[in-house]
Amino acid sequence: VMRQCALVPAGNHSNFSGAITDGSTFFAYCSNLSIYVSSLESYRLERIIASYEHTITCIDWNPHAPWQLVCCSLDKTVSVWDVVSETPLHTLNFESTPVIAQFCKREEGVVAVVSEDGMLRVWNFKKNSSQVARDFTFAPVAVLRWSLKRTHTLATGHEDNAIVFYNADTQKAHKLKCADQKHGSHSGGVLNLEWDPLSDTYCLASFGSGVIALFDCDKLCQIRQFEKQSGGVGCLEWLPNAPGSFLAASGRHGSVRRWNVSQSAPEQSFKVGATGLRSVRVLSDGERVLVAAVDGSVGIFHMRKKQWVHETVLSHCETIFTCEFKKSDKNILATGSFDGTVKLWDVTRLTAICTMNPGAGVVYSLAFPPSPDDHRLACSTSQGQVVFFNTAAEKLGVKLGSVHFHKGLVYGVAWSARSDLLASAGADAEAILFSPESKAPLAKIPHPAAIFSVDFSTVDGSEVLATTCEDWTVRLWTVDSPANFKKLTELRGHSAKVFGVKFSPIVPSLLATSSDDRMVCVWDLKGGG
Repeated sequence: VMRQCALVPAGNHSNFSGAITDGSTFFAYCSNLSIYVSSLESYRLERIIASYEHTITCIDWNPHAPWQLVCCSLDKTVSVWDVVSETPLHTLNFESTPVIAQFCKREEGVVAVVSEDGMLRVWNFKKNSSQVARDFTFAPVAVLRWSLKRTHTLATGHEDNAIVFYNADTQKAHKLKCADQKHGSHSGGVLNLEWDPLSDTYCLASFGSGVIALFDCDKLCQIRQFEKQSGGVGCLEWLPNAPGSFLAASGRHGSVRRWNVSQSAPEQSFKVGATGLRSVRVLSDGERVLVAAVDGSVGIFHMRKKQWVHETVLSHCETIFTCEFKKSDKNILATGSFDGTVKLWDVTRLTAICTMNPGAGVVYSLAFPPSPDDHRLACSTSQGQVVFFNTAAEKLGVKLGSVHFHKGLVYGVAWSARSDLLASAGADAEAILFSPESKAPLAKIPHPAAIFSVDFSTVDGSEVLATTCEDWTVRLWTVDSPANFKKLTELRGHSAKVFGVKFSPIVPSLLATSSDDRMVCVWDLKGGG
């Protein structure tokens, strides 16, 4: 019987919301398919909403009901969730993918949603009604914010540097063309917007050029422009206990700057991390900030103490495709992800001890050599490469080199019993035999369709290579040497493409395969199949 003995939450993936908080009870962030809800008091993970099969694009707390949040997904739905019971309360279906959603701050049960086609819809789930904005055909929307003071007013920031102020009651939109000289000659697109909590007309905006500016929504003009910041400004947040003061941060570095609208330069700067920041949210005490970084980490930083009071484990923020235990240390686990990184984990402490970036796209497969004295790690990637890293303690994470023999995705890689021979599986319908130092393939084994996985075993003194194929077939090959290989047999039993293959480390003649038909088959090579 298998049971879960530990859980490492995923990291915060790239989306329109970063990490969010209701300000008093919970904070939350999302990976690509799940929402993680934690307590602001104990920092303990309280709930996981893991009901999505398509990527989440945005989440937002209900300011009128702190146990509810709204979520958009690539499944073309927007749902309001009860985070306590982990159940959806209301759902609205879209024809185009919804990418941004935010609760109205002044009216209960109202959510504004922007979809991929640029449509703005105001949804009142209490009245079971939705209204499409008539006067709203502009460039793609990057950010949406409801006014904190005016019930029916919201602002949207656009990729063409425009800010649109929209009244949901009158359905009238007023466009401020910030690229125009009289409005600041801004460029790089609007990255963020935040309404001044003490004003019903002032709105702060940041642009890709690195400039922050204050605008008046009634007069449709720029009030003040602040000093340009290198790296752009993706995060803005007003400080609730300091009138006129706000925080700004960039997705390119880990520094947070404090500003006041009375000055054009920042008052203070403090560093919270080594990577860029995705979101910064000030908690109700005015001293702690909820931070989401571009590397997927989420934490709570105390501004006065200049220290972290809570940090999540630095996890993958996209789908994990592969995992492999190290031969010389069974407490070390390697994982590879759609986020393009490889992580080494100490499973006894549930801690990531190293993050490696092959720089070759998605990581599909990992393989350690069979010898416990060999500390190399091979990674197959979506850009046709197999990349090698050192996992020895003294040179942990050092990139050793790469080979590029496939045209397209490399789905699988495996070491043979000989440390100088590997096999890779490609979308180009070839299994390739090579060594880490190869300048060219040692051999190519053609297949009728894409190959998804490879593995080696020594059976009765012979090196056997197994390959899985899109044509539902598992093929076995004897490999006496790279130049001398031949097909041993074909195994047919799956009714869809075969994705995974692994030989038993205990009984070398036993082989397990997994398929799109949702079956795992175990084959006995000595028993005839």
